[in-house]
Amino acid sequence: MFRSTENQDSFYRISCSDWEYICLAESHYEASVKALKEMIKLKGGKLNLSFTLISDRILDLNLEREFFYLPVVMSDAGFKDLAKDFSDLCDFLLDTR
Repeated sequence: MFRSTENQDSFYRISCSDWEYICLAESHYEASVKALKEMIKLKGGKLNLSFTLISDRILDLNLEREFFYLPVVMSDAGFKDLAKDFSDLCDFLLDTR
């Protein structure tokens, strides 16, 4: 992978469960949506998920980190039914209702 010096996108490493994905994006959230779409396309029903996506923006020797609730990212990635099911599972397991 390469990046033009004129490109303002940054490199992001997205982590969830037992996988990581590295991509160029304009924001943590854009990188998270892109990673989830690509990993679902690649792994399908065999993709392991957790309730949180971790996004690290790679800045030279430092990382800038943000966390996202997976059902929100799923919904924005176009997986609305799966997001609802995952959110319900989270509510059930964490007894948040």
